[in-house]
Amino acid sequence: MLKLDFSILDGVPNLAKPNDDKEQRNNASGKMYYKLEAEERQKAIIEEAAAKQLEVYAAHQEAIIKSGQLTSEITKGIRAGEKLENLFLKAIECISLMTGDKLFYELNKNNLKNTYRIETSEPVMEAVSVNELEDFLKN
Repeated sequence: MLKLDFSILDGVPNLAKPNDDKEQRNNASGKMYYKLEAEERQKAIIEEAAAKQLEVYAAHQEAIIKSGQLTSEITKGIRAGEKLENLFLKAIECISLMTGDKLFYELNKNNLKNTYRIETSEPVMEAVSVNELEDFLKN
């Protein structure tokens, strides 16, 4: 069942009472002003929420791209014989990006350092292509 809202008509002046006409018009215009003001606030809130949602989507897309790069680096690193510590750190970072839990990466990076005495500050070795390796060995 459709329910109609006639509350806006509450402030419309009554034609049967011409004496109170000015006062009723002031009340009606005041109600209209506040209703328009409330609608503007609601629009602003909706626009702000939409902007925040776009930021969240952009961050999520960025995390998806970065985790895809990390999985590729892990695969290449395994083939190239990269240090397991570096591969493990990449895997932890990938999990962190996929779950959206930034603390997971930082916490486990520190745990590796403290528990296994693995220095994580060293730069992570990039996988070397076969051509680069052959050129290096020739020289």
